[in-house]
Amino acid sequence: MCKIISIANQKGGVGKSTTTIILADALVFKGYKVLVIDLDAQCNTSYAFNALDTDLNVYTLLKGNSIEPIIQRHRGVDIIPSSPLLSGANMEFVSKGKESMLKDAIEPILKHYDYILIDTAPEVNILTINALIASTSVIVPTLTTTFAMQGLKTLFENIQVVQKINKGLKIEGLLLTRFNTRTIISRDLRGVILQMAKQMDTKIFKTAIHEGVAIQESQTQQESLLTYAPKAQVSKDYLNLAKELI
Repeated sequence: MCKIISIANQKGGVGKSTTTIILADALVFKGYKVLVIDLDAQCNTSYAFNALDTDLNVYTLLKGNSIEPIIQRHRGVDIIPSSPLLSGANMEFVSKGKESMLKDAIEPILKHYDYILIDTAPEVNILTINALIASTSVIVPTLTTTFAMQGLKTLFENIQVVQKINKGLKIEGLLLTRFNTRTIISRDLRGVILQMAKQMDTKIFKTAIHEGVAIQESQTQQESLLTYAPKAQVSKDYLNLAKELI
């Protein structure tokens, strides 16, 4: 059965796109068939996979195009790229009955994949709702900072609303990103986030993602982090996350 996972958080800069990109590479590395869907108009995930500059993308998919011609393959990962046109999609698709566009669109290809990872925008709009309705679970990347935690409560409330429609949706876990075990605030706030995870009926992943300059370098080069810097701590982190998820 295909597992469909949204990578979501209302706060930007917490590592949603990075997690989508490297987790996809890690799952492929472990032998799984993976599709990435880029639902963020910033197109960062699409750029990292060198999947931009095409007339066929997730926007045309939501407009009714057939899904098969839209799917690209790069370094073993299948991807449906984003488009800057998504920036106006909230107004275009907000009419009643548009919450299940993505779920309906991907239905024909679910049997081909073990995992589908959906990168979402740093806000809750009609596209994020589509992602959550289409998903079986959610991974929530978060920083160990006071400001980052403020959005978790609101995100949880929105997930609870979606769960009334998608009753099988669960929170896979909270993922600590750019984590630094040497700072007191990271250690202290980890405890606070653990309490929040319990309130959200979920967990903190045992794997925390450390900072690493190799992430930005590999994305700029449009290369997998796992081949660009296989010995880097952050590469090991994402392989451990994939193992934990599996």
